[in-house]
Amino acid sequence: MVIKRLFVIASLFIFINTAVFAVEKPTESSAAAQIVACVGDSITFGAGIKNRNQNSYPAQLQKILGDEFKVINFGFSARTLLKKGDHPYWNEKMYQRALASNPSYVIIKLGSNDVKPKNWQYKDEFKSDLKEFAESFVNLPSRPKVFLSYPVPVQIDKWGINEKSITNGVIPFVKAVAEELNLSIIDFHSAVPAEKKYFVDGVHPNVAGARIMAGVAYESIMDKPYWTEMFNGKDLAGWHNPYQRGKAAIVDGEIHLTSPGGKWFFATEKTFKDFIFEAEVKMPDDEGYSNSGFMFRCHVAPNKVYGYQAEVDTQARRWSGGLYDEGRRSWVHPQKKNYKPSVELKQNLSPEWGEDKLNALKRHDWNKYRIECRGDEIKIFVNGVLTTHLIDSTDAEGHIALQHHGEKGKLYRFRNVRIHEILK
Repeated sequence: MVIKRLFVIASLFIFINTAVFAVEKPTESSAAAQIVACVGDSITFGAGIKNRNQNSYPAQLQKILGDEFKVINFGFSARTLLKKGDHPYWNEKMYQRALASNPSYVIIKLGSNDVKPKNWQYKDEFKSDLKEFAESFVNLPSRPKVFLSYPVPVQIDKWGINEKSITNGVIPFVKAVAEELNLSIIDFHSAVPAEKKYFVDGVHPNVAGARIMAGVAYESIMDKPYWTEMFNGKDLAGWHNPYQRGKAAIVDGEIHLTSPGGKWFFATEKTFKDFIFEAEVKMPDDEGYSNSGFMFRCHVAPNKVYGYQAEVDTQARRWSGGLYDEGRRSWVHPQKKNYKPSVELKQNLSPEWGEDKLNALKRHDWNKYRIECRGDEIKIFVNGVLTTHLIDSTDAEGHIALQHHGEKGKLYRFRNVRIHEILK
């Protein structure tokens, strides 16, 4: 059966280089964890991704699955599923390591390198080779749940890897084998958009593409949606206005905030600890002053909201994506000249405020914010740009809130508000 929101560990990937890459091995501390074996090519390996040990899809999957799981990257560049391919995965020690890893889950993602013309001449053997390969994991003593996967789309045909053969060749073979063996399919092909912004080179997903892959793999393993929508587009259930001023309304599936004058925040009823939060904001259309932000782990009282805020700043200084401590320390990052260090701020891991951060916000467009909180670690992204990365212990739990800065008559718009809670 095809589970489109799931994505598994058999890696269909590719790469040009034929170097042998080290594989992460289970450690003593992970002995009790459930092993997730990500089997694949260079896409699984994370080729072309900066800091792949943190940003490849298996690495990102590890972060969101948590400590009860141990995700191992068995991706090997340029490897094929076909036994007669130029670099068969079958012949590698990594294959034996994957089999010996005692997995609870296996994601098989191979096939991209197979469609190179020199390999695809043996396409009639792909189905039988895939079936045998999958059965080698299905029949392990650990009896893992094995996922087959559709390869990510080819955004630009390159190195003989082409979208036509993936769509008309690999995917039908994967579907047929999954049906024969009663295995679930992770549909990376539909999940990752075939757009330049998700790829390093047209073939290998970048950090954003790998993030999508990790999300669908999570859904497959956990059998539940990765994201929880915080706004259903119909009513404002789960939210409230703790102020005596301000109005929130639903218009065309968006949250619209207005004010008669005076800053206010529209807050969640629920509190959150560790999470990944995403939302889009559109600032007032005029050229005048406007300011907003996303409060997180914040505190809510009658006519008062204070705490962490991811800044939305249209001023000439362009500090959007910085961390502002509403009602307490003021600016934490970037820091003003008169900033007084606090014991809660342990480390600033991205102190420079360069051109990428200055230009992250698009003044008259919808802007996507992403906030990640794991323990004391805080990350803020604006349109995919990492603007803030801190270790700060001030707050471990609190509400989410949307800000209207108080300009009379100005409209602040929000949409696609969602969260993924990271459970220990």
